[in-house]
Amino acid sequence: MTVAYLLLVAVALASGVWVRRRLVVVVVEGPSMLPTLQPGDRVLVRRTSLARIRSGQVVVLRRPGPQAWMIKRAAAVPGEPWDDRPVPAGWLAVLGDNPDSSADSREFGLVPAASVLGAVVRHLPPAGV
Repeated sequence: MTVAYLLLVAVALASGVWVRRRLVVVVVEGPSMLPTLQPGDRVLVRRTSLARIRSGQVVVLRRPGPQAWMIKRAAAVPGEPWDDRPVPAGWLAVLGDNPDSSADSREFGLVPAASVLGAVVRHLPPAGV
């Protein structure tokens, strides 16, 4: 084995670890994002900080309870108005696309930055396709 080959293998392994740390597949549960996302749909999520989230992006948030994640649309980010006041630093307002069937910031208020997993970057084909 040459040094160049070993270097190539090391770079490939490091890239794979980086991708796994940055990208996550999440399965949509529940009807809160209809018609944009259906229950059972899979989405590719780029792990990112609140600072990189923009209003209108679909985001994945950590939540307590049996379902580990919730998927919502960012309605307002820090500095933008929400509910007749601006959103403070470190917080996010979120809404489901299906308001009749969505628990979101209208119900539970603003979401802390620590709850943000990241932004949806791609809608994936169903598993096994």
